[in-house]
Amino acid sequence: MESESLLKLLEQQAKLYRELRGLANRQRPLITRGQTAPLLTLLADRQRLSGELSRVAAELTPYRADWQRVRARLSEIQRRRAEVLLGEVETVMRDLLQVDEADARLLAAQKVTTQRAINDLRVGHQALSAYQPSIGPADANDSGFSTQRAALMDEQA
Repeated sequence: MESESLLKLLEQQAKLYRELRGLANRQRPLITRGQTAPLLTLLADRQRLSGELSRVAAELTPYRADWQRVRARLSEIQRRRAEVLLGEVETVMRDLLQVDEADARLLAAQKVTTQRAINDLRVGHQALSAYQPSIGPADANDSGFSTQRAALMDEQA
């Protein structure tokens, strides 16, 4: 019975990690297209799966604490199945780490690009503001160019 419970938990863990990998694979296009709302929904789904994984990990703790004894009680078929599942989980975890690190770098680069664009807008606004006092007031029907043109013509005369 103990071995069946262990294998069920390992299968559940592997399934949850496969689901996480699927979500991670859907994450990159959302980041590159700047689709914030769907990205936040996806991240909430990942958080939910992480919570489920934590629960499974807690249930696996007693097995891990005495792994040598537990492993020795498994039949050869069960032992091979457990090793396959553990290997799959390890591989998916490694893949997830790489994907998440790449996505974090992509998000950081997008943040820098956005900050630069905001700074460029701020500088442009400051430059525009610096020139506005010298333009002078314009009437409701005049864009200010007639007033400036008249002032130039007065100076030339």
